[in-house]
Amino acid sequence: MTAKTGETTPAALTLWGRATSVNVQKPMWLMAEIGVEYERIDVGGPFGGLDSAEFTALSPHGQIPVLVDRRFGPPIVVWESAAVMRHLAEAGGRAGFAAATQLWPQQLAARATIDRWAEWAQANWYPAIATLFVGIVRAPAPERKLDALKTAAETAGRLAQTIDAALGQSGGFLAGPALTLADFPFAALLHRYMTLEIGRPETPMLSRYYETLKTRAPYAEVIAVDYDPMRVPGAERSATPIV
Repeated sequence: MTAKTGETTPAALTLWGRATSVNVQKPMWLMAEIGVEYERIDVGGPFGGLDSAEFTALSPHGQIPVLVDRRFGPPIVVWESAAVMRHLAEAGGRAGFAAATQLWPQQLAARATIDRWAEWAQANWYPAIATLFVGIVRAPAPERKLDALKTAAETAGRLAQTIDAALGQSGGFLAGPALTLADFPFAALLHRYMTLEIGRPETPMLSRYYETLKTRAPYAEVIAVDYDPMRVPGAERSATPIV
């Protein structure tokens, strides 16, 4: 990755979004795994800029991430993290990056397995973890809605047990013995699940999976990072589970 500078020539690959957003972290992690260089521009959160003319020209929704790919002719603009990741993996494979081909194989059966896990995580896992993260990290203790947090923690625990069972049969990762795009939507939020102040059921295969991911430099550097600086006053880390 390169930092934004005052250069007039745009980068071949530009990712718009702040590095603390989990939806931006997903393509950041993916590009690190593939080994592709890119420029990232901070927008969203404390950086603002989502309503600027430059950004809204790229995304009518005013949401991050947004990818601009200039490697194949006229700029290709992609938004929504799942679409961004599929584009990056497909484009990486066409550009000859071996890691991209492993992450997003050409075989339709393999892609079907990958896609179903990725969509499952986005539809089920993401809402539960987002509720927990916002309700614990972004809410002062007196304002926390404990009933909602308890429900989200119980849901996340059941989903974690589902993954635990699946990992026991898959060979190490969600879609088989190797990392694929199936893992990114789930594992990008797994660090938060494993480290938030909540009760968790025993999930030995999931714990092993998490420890394995942390041995990968891209995951350790992009995903398994300290999010405590995002805590608002009154939401300091608790020594005991909140729910």
